[in-house]
Amino acid sequence: MITVTPVEWALLFMQIALAAALWAMTRDLSARRIKANNARLLATANDKDLTQFQDEIFAVIDDLPAEPSSVDKFQISSLVLSTETKRAVEKAAAQWLTKAQATAKTSKKQLHELANRESNTAMLDAAVLLLNIIAFFGYLVFPATYFGPFVRDSYTIWLGNFAGDLAWTIEPALVLSFSKLSAVLTLRKEKIKAI
Repeated sequence: MITVTPVEWALLFMQIALAAALWAMTRDLSARRIKANNARLLATANDKDLTQFQDEIFAVIDDLPAEPSSVDKFQISSLVLSTETKRAVEKAAAQWLTKAQATAKTSKKQLHELANRESNTAMLDAAVLLLNIIAFFGYLVFPATYFGPFVRDSYTIWLGNFAGDLAWTIEPALVLSFSKLSAVLTLRKEKIKAI
């Protein structure tokens, strides 16, 4: 009979916690991609088409930088939160649309920047998620050999640990270099648009 030490139990619980973290990361990644798509949709829409996208406007409006000529976000959010009726939402959206049309170029530029920033961050989140999935399955080899019907093979355990260690070494380097990578991606997108 195999005796299980506290270390093996700790590794098993770490795997369970990592599985929960992976699930949360997938939800956050999905929300970030939706937000980037909504911002891109608003940035490319004509002023007449903006009335169709009231839900997207309220999802994106909090991330726009405040300017003296831009919409008073507190006024709109308090109006929507206090009445919660369709009429209040339509009135708030109409107010936002009239001010957005007055500063259309600035608003569209801000929306393009927001869409690019969210899109780049979504790509980073996807890469981090992939690295964490690799680490999850790499580190899963160790508890699986103790709790499962698998044969204890030291090379397989070493290979799993190596995959997890490598993924968790690349992840912080990727996150720390994200600002440089994001700038390169943005410049590349601008060059492609110029062509």
